[in-house]
Parts: sequence; C-alpha cells; structure tokens
Amino acid sequence: MTPTTRMAAPRSPNATGFGMLGSLGGWLDTTGAIDEATAEGPTVFLRPGDWLFARGPHRVHTLLGSCVSLVLWVPRLRLGGMCHFLLPTRPSRQSNGRLDGRFGEEAGAWMESRLRAAGVPWSEVQASVAGGAGRDDDGIGADNLAWVQAWAHARALRFVQQDVGGRVVRRLVFNLNDGSLAIAHGGRLHEGL
Repeated sequence: MTPTTRMAAPRSPNATGFGMLGSLGGWLDTTGAIDEATAEGPTVFLRPGDWLFARGPHRVHTLLGSCVSLVLWVPRLRLGGMCHFLLPTRPSRQSNGRLDGRFGEEAGAWMESRLRAAGVPWSEVQASVAGGAGRDDDGIGADNLAWVQAWAHARALRFVQQDVGGRVVRRLVFNLNDGSLAIAHGGRLHEGL
C-alpha cells in the first residue's frame, strides 16, 4: 500500500463524473491509500479524514478509536460510501471553501453529494456506524456519535449495524462486493483518550 497516495479527484472520469478503475468494471472516488495488487481486488485504507464512494470489487479498511466511520450501502446499485471523521464539526468556520473529511458535517455533505449525483434516494440507503470510543459518556467520541445519530435521523436513516462507544479500538472492513461490514475489536484505549 502506498500511504502517500491521495486522490483529490476520481481517476479517468467517465460520463457519470466518477472514475474508472482499470478493467474491473467499477469506479472509485477516494482520498484513501489504494493498493490494487491484492488477491481480493483493490483495497483502500481510510486514514482519519479520508472518505470513499465506490462501486466494484473493493475492500475498504480503517481503524477507529474516538473517530467514527459512517458507512452507506445501496444494494440495488451495489455502491457504497464510507468516511472516517475525527470531530463532528469544524472548530472554526474559516475554511478554504473545500470540504474536509476530518469533520463529520463535511464528510456527510460529501457523501450526500455523491449519492445525489448517482440519483439515489435516501429510502434506498442502508447505513451503519462504528467507533466513538472514549473513557466516559462525554468527550470527542460521544460528540461524534451524537452528531452522526442526528445526521442519520434528519434523513430518516436507521442504522442496520452499530458498534459504538466503549473503550475499544475497532478495525473495520467494508466489502463493496456485497455491502458487508466486518468489525473486529483490537484492544483498549489508553487512559488519556
């Protein structure tokens, strides 16, 4: 995997505005690190602040503590999106005008724009959420979870899968072949988090 690979725009834009990924019949729009040389097909690792919207034989990986990943899946079109955000909103409204995936509000807006461009109504979207760990019921993890729950509620989305809170580190694997989301726990957070 090349951790410095960051795609600001889709590769080889096609008529839908999304990029094509080789001859695999899928497209990929991501800021994540891409490794196309795996047995399961292309894999993408989402670092904090990364996002992805794709269709095709991709597996998306991330690790979470207090950060949250929102995962969206559209079974009819076999396309999905995922983000890994650190904070619910940007601390300062000063920005350069571009959306920033480190903030849930902006990552959610980015994913919503991709769904809209694909012509997908919210009624067809399955949502999952993971992360938001912390040492108690207040703090960054709890704030992230409150934001994502309000975001989903405003769109009448119910989470089909949730693994949130607690003091555990989570590893996620989102499989875009079938929309499955595997979540593994891998240790406890340090006292300072």
